[in-house]
Amino acid sequence: MSCANYHVVVGGIAKVFPAIPLLRRQGIASVLLAYLKSSTSVINKPACRMGLETDVEWIETNLGPFSQYTTYSDLKAFNLSQATVVGALTEQQKAELILDPGSGALEDVSFVREVLTSLKLSGKDEQLTQFFQTFAQISEKENITFITNAAVREAILNISLTALAPAFEVFGEQEFQLWFHVYLVPVMPSLRPAYLWVIPKDISCASYMAM
Repeated sequence: MSCANYHVVVGGIAKVFPAIPLLRRQGIASVLLAYLKSSTSVINKPACRMGLETDVEWIETNLGPFSQYTTYSDLKAFNLSQATVVGALTEQQKAELILDPGSGALEDVSFVREVLTSLKLSGKDEQLTQFFQTFAQISEKENITFITNAAVREAILNISLTALAPAFEVFGEQEFQLWFHVYLVPVMPSLRPAYLWVIPKDISCASYMAM
């Protein structure tokens, strides 16, 4: 199949994406990835990138909305610029990117700030939660006790606590337990007394103890 025909197929399937059940979306994403990986000699030719000015456009054209069902490891196999594709990544993919040893992100505080601020930083939506769910899972899997780069660690903690501040008003014991004992553990060594001012003074004793 030529890349032009492939792009037509992806565009057509993308039009009915909302009507496709979740499991089938994941299956289609796997098929698209398999095709791309087996056809790199064709896909990487200049003719197949004609009209695609950025790596974000490459993702949109070659994977469409199914890119959200891939991992960052899947995407980096195509030699895409991590700096330019940040905005096109899901929250889970962004967490993978930051913790990927090959990305160098954990030594680049400016890049980490860019990744975190690209999220809709509000504790009332699911984006920050989804990011930290994956962040905590990978940290545990890779036995990352804490982020060793102090500047990066502090940036993650500071941005996250600031974003969570409005949600702390409605957090209960379980939420405080989850964030301070699971999600934020790899960056907690950078906690400063001043950061605790974002915690409401009228939280329950149970929430205080959980925190």
